[in-house]
Order: sequence, then C-alpha cells, then structure tokens
Amino acid sequence: MHIEDAEHDRLAFRTLLAKADFAGSIDVAIDVAQAKKWMTEKNFALAVVDFRLPDGDGLEILSWAQDHVVEKPVFVFMTSLDEEKMGLQALKLGAHDYCVKGEDNPASFRKKINFAFERERLSRDLEKANKRLQMLGQIEAINAVGVKIAHLFNNYLAIILVNLEMLENKLAGAPEYARYLEAIRSGGERASATLKEFLHSSRPSPDDFIDIDIHAWLRERQGKFASRLNSSLKLEMNLCDQAPRLHLEPQMLQTAIEHLLENANDAMEGKTGTITLKTTYGKLNPEDGPSTSYFVISVIDTGSGIKGEYKKSLFKAGFSTKPDFRGFGLGLLMVHYTLNVHNGLVTVDSDEAKGTTVSLFFPMN
Repeated sequence: MHIEDAEHDRLAFRTLLAKADFAGSIDVAIDVAQAKKWMTEKNFALAVVDFRLPDGDGLEILSWAQDHVVEKPVFVFMTSLDEEKMGLQALKLGAHDYCVKGEDNPASFRKKINFAFERERLSRDLEKANKRLQMLGQIEAINAVGVKIAHLFNNYLAIILVNLEMLENKLAGAPEYARYLEAIRSGGERASATLKEFLHSSRPSPDDFIDIDIHAWLRERQGKFASRLNSSLKLEMNLCDQAPRLHLEPQMLQTAIEHLLENANDAMEGKTGTITLKTTYGKLNPEDGPSTSYFVISVIDTGSGIKGEYKKSLFKAGFSTKPDFRGFGLGLLMVHYTLNVHNGLVTVDSDEAKGTTVSLFFPMN
C-alpha cells in the first residue's frame, strides 16, 4: 500500500518501484481515513507512508495499526530533507525504515525494503522466543510447587499403606473385609505410582533418554491409549511407511500422548467416531532445509473444535476450556514442556466445524 496524497509523489514512487523490479499490485490511499479502512479490509505486506496527509500524519496510521491490525505490514516512511527527524521518530515508534524522497536510487531503495522485511522477520522470531521463555518460566514454577506437593503426598501415602498392611494382618481371619482392604490398597498404589511418574517426568535425567523404534513403541501401547477413550470412540493408528529411531524419554512422551487423547475424548463427548493417532514426516516451513526436518506424531479428533478466542490461551497455565472444573489447565502446558525438553515443538490446528489436530514435532537431527 502506498499512502500519499500528492499525485506527483505517487507517480515518482511507481517509477521507483518499476526500476527496482518490484512485482505485485499497489493500492493507493490518499489520507489517514482511507488507509485505516483498507488496512481493516485487506492484508498488506508493505505500507509506504508519507508523513503529511490531509487529515493527519503517517505516524497516526503507524500507531493505530499497532493496536488494531492483526497482520501488521512492514512500515517504511517517505520523508523530505527537512523531515528526517520525523523519520527517526517513526523508527522509535516501530517503523522499519524511512527514505528521503528523491535521494534513493532503485538499488538502494530495494535494499532498504529487503532489510525492512528482514528486520520484521527477526523481530517476530524474537517475540516468539520471548513468549517461549515466559512459558518455560511458568512451567518451571509449576514444576517446583508440584514436586514439593508430590513429595508430601507420597509421604502421606506411605503412612497409609504401612498402616493398611498392619490392618490386613489384623483382619486376616475376616474375609468379609478383604475386598474393601484390596480396594484401598489398589487405590493407594495407583496414587503412589502416579506421583512417582510425575516426579520422574518433571526432572528427567540424560540417562532416562533412550533410542526407540517409535512405531513399535506406539503399537505396544495402543491398548493402553485406547483405554483412555469412551466406549463409543475408537482409536485408529495411521502410521507412515517407515519410522526412525528417536532419542526420547518414553514416560514423558506417553504422558503427553495420553493428555492429548483425553482432550480429544472430551471434545467428542456424546459422539461416536474415531480418534486418530498419526505419524508422518514434516517441516514447519516450506523453506526449511534438511537440518530442520521433523518426525511428527499427531492426535486428530472430529469433535467440537476450539473457539477462536481461546486459541491464544491454550498453553497458558490454568487455562481450560472444559466445563465444571473438569480441567486444571496444565495438560497442554506439560505437553509443551515435554516437547521443549526434546528440542521439539507443538502445533494446534482447530476448526469448530471439523475438529482439532495437535501435532508433536520431534527434530530428526
């Protein structure tokens, strides 16, 4: 988009673009109001903005776009020689670059635009990295509290199980109590095993990571995974032709997949159908090279999908879409933690009309 009210400057800009070999269409806005209108209706990769406009200035458009435009364009300002201070001010407010009218030849202009796009890409990468660090900080804090609580409960369970054993000895001659005692022991041992599993996965050591034939490992656990689903649902394994041996912490991976299956099961509550566990090879971006190839494990449901307003909060601690306090808002956060430990990534693709696919990306290198 070119935002410029002066016809001779618009003509000069089109000439500059042509000489710089830029392809693509150009939308022209002649004032602030028209620029705002079009930015709400279309997505623009680049906005070249004049400072002085009939109903305001270019800085107003920049400030407004930062608050109101989801896919913000790269902003480059056009200044006159006496407006260079405004160019610096635009940079401070978030613009990517500025050019002095008539000073740039086609080659230097093209270079400035390319650098502006590169700065935007680096800025977005940095923002993603900061968000990831914040999320990891949340996970570490939750882990620290969880480990303390788990140790306390494990101690309490040990007391319960020791006294249960004494009670079993006392009531050895009273078979009418045997099934009650067995139910208490079974529940206590399951709780103890769950706590030990949590303590193990919250602080994995290098020795816990082993090379796994991932398809054989998944097939061995198909029955266990299927038991997580309602009786009206079926688990289907859709495995690619060949799979690598992956260096993984198996308990963490199993827990992550079980979390995803439970979420898929809840999303399909009241329905019959299939939840699919799929494997494939993939890349996050088409331009990624061989060093960034991934082995992908996906859990796919055809349930209710995730509402658009919830998608940004999926990995936040304590956030849950489940009603009636059935969810604690930690499952996806711990899945994210598991993938981070494996130098991998999690993606969520959801449509309220089609269902949800959660994919776990494990790096091949």
